[in-house]
Amino acid sequence: MKKIIIAVLIALIIGTGAVFAIIYFTDEEEEVIESPLAFKLSEDSSYYIVCGMGSCTDTDIVIPDTYRGKPVKEIGDGAFSRCTSIKSVEIPDSVTVIGSDAFVECTSLAKVTIPSSVTVIENSAFRNTSIRSIEIPDSVTVIGDYAFEGCDFLAIAVIGNGVTTISDSAFSDCGALVCVTIGKNVTNIEDHAFENCYNLVEIYNLSPLNIVRDTSDYGCLGYYAYDVYTSLDEKSNLLATEDGFIFHAKYGVLLTYIGEKTSITLPDSCDGNDYKIRKYAFYDRDDLVSVVIPDSVTEIGAYAFNYCFRLERVEIGDGVSAVGDFAFSNCLSLRSVILGKSIIHIGREAFKGCYKLVEVYNLSKLLITPDPEDDGGVGTYALGVYESLDEESKQFITDDGFMFFADEENRYLIGYVGKETSIALPQSCKGRDYQIYAYAFYSCTSLTSVEIPGSVTGIGAYAFYGCEFLKKVVFKNPNGWRYHSSFTDIVGTAISSSDLSNTSKAANYLISICKSYYLSCN
Repeated sequence: MKKIIIAVLIALIIGTGAVFAIIYFTDEEEEVIESPLAFKLSEDSSYYIVCGMGSCTDTDIVIPDTYRGKPVKEIGDGAFSRCTSIKSVEIPDSVTVIGSDAFVECTSLAKVTIPSSVTVIENSAFRNTSIRSIEIPDSVTVIGDYAFEGCDFLAIAVIGNGVTTISDSAFSDCGALVCVTIGKNVTNIEDHAFENCYNLVEIYNLSPLNIVRDTSDYGCLGYYAYDVYTSLDEKSNLLATEDGFIFHAKYGVLLTYIGEKTSITLPDSCDGNDYKIRKYAFYDRDDLVSVVIPDSVTEIGAYAFNYCFRLERVEIGDGVSAVGDFAFSNCLSLRSVILGKSIIHIGREAFKGCYKLVEVYNLSKLLITPDPEDDGGVGTYALGVYESLDEESKQFITDDGFMFFADEENRYLIGYVGKETSIALPQSCKGRDYQIYAYAFYSCTSLTSVEIPGSVTGIGAYAFYGCEFLKKVVFKNPNGWRYHSSFTDIVGTAISSSDLSNTSKAANYLISICKSYYLSCN
């Protein structure tokens, strides 16, 4: 690992790729360029506007500078919106306007080069894309509202000297943004322009604005900043690895990750030293599946992995002594965690909402309990708490996507990762009856119908909560079911077998009654 300046960091982030147009000649020997992209003439018929993918199926797009003998001057409103297969775009120096929503939600778009001909970037032009860096040339005078909002992998933004106003929410919710250069003619930064840019720690301010740390002025630009420089001669404290991890060397913290892997092992050191994971470092990253935190990490900051919806497994090394408040809360897919032996503190609600966290490998001296108030709630939903890594996991996934936990005493269906919308639950779990665990199908909005076999003996609270399109439930055994307000409510309240024989009423029971109660079959 080595220290790098902004230009080198950008070079690490971007890739290459191209799509070639077809060239042919007319009888008059005038060069004419055709393209599979879709175009339309401007109102005065003097130039063309690219307006869509047309018949193009390529992932690396090159927009031609001319089409049928006329210049291409605009990328139209919504031209490539939601084209999730696009990985890169090369814009010619004939284009002056990038229209509203031009690339909105092109979630695979990682590289784009804006030429010095462009003067206007309209509202939401690159919203919710995966671009890693952006350099806005001096020719640009307008950056529209939400232009780069929600670009989760955007790490570096250089705003040229032609821009005078950075519009409302232009870079808001860019969680990986670590460094911004503000051009010398910026005189207005509107509300929310950099709101929720939790890792924006370095600012090069060439403008006359008085940007300072720890304030919400100028669209929250300096709210999370460590360093605010007024000259490009100031040396950056950012470090980057070739696989996409970015550190702040001065404070020894891991800021973020912009690599492409979904199962990651964090670096062994920060410039040869132990380090901390900064608060919000991986906040709301829905691409991560597993994380290994090495012994060189000493602390996990607040909200560091909050809302990582796809995160299934976390291994916390022996160097970590503290896990911050809400560090892993709302990781809805988290099923297993290893707590290193040096952990002495787990912050408030650190594991709140980790409904599938059924296995905890506790190598620390903490006493893990089911109480949500204890140790960040790490043991709230645990079915197995082990003190040794020699203990084999009791979880398994069937070929058709059903996730189970099975030990010597218990059999639980804990979730579903298949793709079917109409499902029949398995007839057994390792040859025995089983229960549907609490939150097992929580917010599975794709489910439309479920068949529950007679081998199911219980359904946990919230097991089907949020399944808003679940309209049909077939109970193979509709007799003898009761709902209970708590585990101390032994008797419960009987449910009519005729209600459960009605598929729509049965669905309502699972969605509404199970919201506050659990069901059992006697």
